[in-house]
Amino acid sequence: MSDLGAPSSYLLLKPGVAVVASDDVHVGTVSRVLADPEIDIFDGIVVTTVDGERLVAGAQVHEIYDRGVELNIDAAAVAALSRPR
Repeated sequence: MSDLGAPSSYLLLKPGVAVVASDDVHVGTVSRVLADPEIDIFDGIVVTTVDGERLVAGAQVHEIYDRGVELNIDAAAVAALSRPR
């Protein structure tokens, strides 16, 4: 895996940063963060992949870094995720 920087927070996560699956495959980039910062709830992210957007639940996010997100699911599981509404 490339260097994604220091651990960070969903509050600082910006669109366009890399998303890497647990099998070290770059699966896409962050499209948007799903959260309610006023009550400190992180629901997940929407990832733009080569096959369109995929909805990644917060429980499927292993770690958020300055320059990317590491998932706890592999690339095949990401491809099978649902599309956001």
